Amino acid sequence: MTTGWDNWISRQPPSTTPSPIDDAPLAGQEEAQWLPLAHGTYRALFQWTTPSAQAGMANAGLLRAVRAVNLFAAADVPAERRHMIVLVSGAATPCLLEDAAYARHYGLPDASNNPNRVLIEALQREGVGVMVCLQAWHGQGFARDTLLADIELAQSGMTVGIALQNAGFALVAV
Repeated sequence: MTTGWDNWISRQPPSTTPSPIDDAPLAGQEEAQWLPLAHGTYRALFQWTTPSAQAGMANAGLLRAVRAVNLFAAADVPAERRHMIVLVSGAATPCLLEDAAYARHYGLPDASNNPNRVLIEALQREGVGVMVCLQAWHGQGFARDTLLADIELAQSGMTVGIALQNAGFALVAV
């Protein structure tokens, strides 16, 4: 049956390849479903602004970006055809603090780790760019040396977000 959607998505069982990132398991993997075309190229901008519900747990907005990587992998879309950027600003900004600064900011024991760091590093290994809005970073009083490693600097989340959308990145607000 042709639906008119067949140019953009296909109905098939998902891949049995394990998810690249374990922290966001997928549901309904045992039956045929609509999936992105494996030969397509996809651009997604995850504009991450939501605060963490609990300081000791990974942020739900970040988990959505992780799940997107896993879902595209389940559709057999190779990493080189997945162009994804997580742009962090607003209330999500503290999620990019290195471990000691994160613990201080949230009043956690000194030995606490930033629960978002492992997921951010996993996204980066999958080729996902992670950027922080410098206006939000400095506006919230964070020192540059408290930023997690390998985070890209965006002059402004707003202007970089607009530029990426103009370049064809689909906006996913998380």
